[in-house]
Amino acid sequence: MKRGILITGGGGLLGGLIADRLYSRADEFALVFVTSKVDKLAARYPNACVFSNAAFATSDAAFEGVDTVIHAGFSRLDDAAALMSSIEFTSDLMQRAIALGIYDLINISSRSVYGQTPLPWTEQSPVRPHSPYAVAKLTTELLASILNTSYGVNGGITSIRLAGLIHETLEARVLNKFVKAALEQHELSVTGGRQQFAFLHADDAADAIVALLDVPLSERKPLYNLASERRYTILELANEVARIGEDRHGERITVNFTPSDAALIDGMDGALFYSDVGWRPRITIDDMVTRLYIHAERTIRRECANC
Repeated sequence: MKRGILITGGGGLLGGLIADRLYSRADEFALVFVTSKVDKLAARYPNACVFSNAAFATSDAAFEGVDTVIHAGFSRLDDAAALMSSIEFTSDLMQRAIALGIYDLINISSRSVYGQTPLPWTEQSPVRPHSPYAVAKLTTELLASILNTSYGVNGGITSIRLAGLIHETLEARVLNKFVKAALEQHELSVTGGRQQFAFLHADDAADAIVALLDVPLSERKPLYNLASERRYTILELANEVARIGEDRHGERITVNFTPSDAALIDGMDGALFYSDVGWRPRITIDDMVTRLYIHAERTIRRECANC
């Protein structure tokens, strides 16, 4: 019998990547979406059930046949009204699922709940959310913890503190910006040098969530860090982008470095997830940078073809 999976955020990056993986295994999974992008998802996943947010608000039909909920839909805006709406939706989703006997829920949270506390960040590290978004994500974790305790569910709602993601479409990421500058200007400008980043490729994150589905509820913890295995300084990232760019194009890429006191720390310890799930990231920083170059080069070729 197929396992019913309800996904929120299926129209976003991570939710879409998770959905792609599950949809390709149609003999194992039946997908249900709750989304604001009904037409997009109905076209992309024609054999799935797609419910609008409005329909979900007034009916439990979306929960029919569902065994697991993956909650990846959440506002990315530092806007109080948008974040409050996301928190209310999360609370409603969790409570209704549990009331209907669906105890297997995966709640996507964020590394941002740690703020800038000392490294490395384990699941037991203190949290110091530094933005409205981080506070909102921590609120969803607290909701999950309260519901787990109230209903006596062992690991029923599992919150995943997600590392900073890299993907070809995330143009605002520093790594994406470096690749773009390398191709267009043949030089990179770095100010600071001590800022740290611990990126995880979005494809790895999606694979990890799918792998978690195979872990029985009784063996899951209520909280995991989904993390990269390495941290890099911003200068190391710039030098990596320059090296790979030079290898690909045979042209020198200069890294202009201006020291400053700018500081940023980032670095979760993902050992607990690796151990419990039997999974580790497979996409290295070299792979990430190479993928970004390939994507950027294709974009440039398309733009040139349309000139």
